[in-house]
Amino acid sequence: MYEYFPRKVTKYLKLSYQWRPEPPSDIKYSWISGRLHLQREAQEKYLHQIAIRKVGTIEWRLFNFTQAGTIDELEQPAAYEFKARCKTISATSLWSLWSHVNYVPPELIYKLQIHTPVIKLLTDPGIRSVFIHWEAVNDSRHDRTRYNITIERLPAKPRNVNTIQVDRENYHLQLSQAPYKVRVQAYNSVSCSPASEIAISPYNPIELRNKITATALGNDSLFISWNPMKGKRTKHVIDWGPVIGNQTHITHSKVIPKELQNYTLMGQFNPKQRYRIMLHKRAKKRQELTPPIEVTIGIVDVYTVEGSM
Repeated sequence: MYEYFPRKVTKYLKLSYQWRPEPPSDIKYSWISGRLHLQREAQEKYLHQIAIRKVGTIEWRLFNFTQAGTIDELEQPAAYEFKARCKTISATSLWSLWSHVNYVPPELIYKLQIHTPVIKLLTDPGIRSVFIHWEAVNDSRHDRTRYNITIERLPAKPRNVNTIQVDRENYHLQLSQAPYKVRVQAYNSVSCSPASEIAISPYNPIELRNKITATALGNDSLFISWNPMKGKRTKHVIDWGPVIGNQTHITHSKVIPKELQNYTLMGQFNPKQRYRIMLHKRAKKRQELTPPIEVTIGIVDVYTVEGSM
């Protein structure tokens, strides 16, 4: 004998077996050019619903996505908060409960204001103390702002760049007399500000003048020599470039890996042009993320063969 269930009762029994997933707690989010990007990597496909609002407001705005989605038309820079729920796509299920509320700090859209660096000569005339500082970014209530500092020794080469991270609004460097470029940008868990940069010009202290010698060998080479230096250094670096007015323009750099006492620079040198040669000693890095220890040991000016008037 078969027992008969009315249609409404059968429908109720089916609904009673519907599965309700757990609220999503692993949604990743980040700012991309004023738009909030959300993504969830899950083994099973879900339909997600996001309720989002600007911090300090009441009304929630609903938004749907599957594995990834982008919410645009958001006010910038402003902090937002969102909660999420989900249900499976492959099988019938109920919506999960709403997740906890996630706080999204404002996107960092402005460049930092870097103040004029404070530069002092140390006891050794071949090293400068450089103190850089910048305007702080206001920390959000749940996400502290940090800073990337990129120190690039010029002329630019891939190995001449070092990046460090700090959680304060200043940094102290010890640099040689060579030219440098310093870039600073703020970052938090969801965004990174545009980079601001300052130039550290080369400096030529009188104490280092004529500590090396330079002799022109025509217009295509310069012979550089210096006295042997004490200490466990690993290489020399020679910088050179034209002097225009009172400004030194370092345009070339050559790393000499061996412990030599002279070197011949090959290149095309213009007649009647004054060139400035800078010689540095460079040690191994103490730490991978800091610039190598470099000391300027000599500076000299030289002219190549004079041209006709």
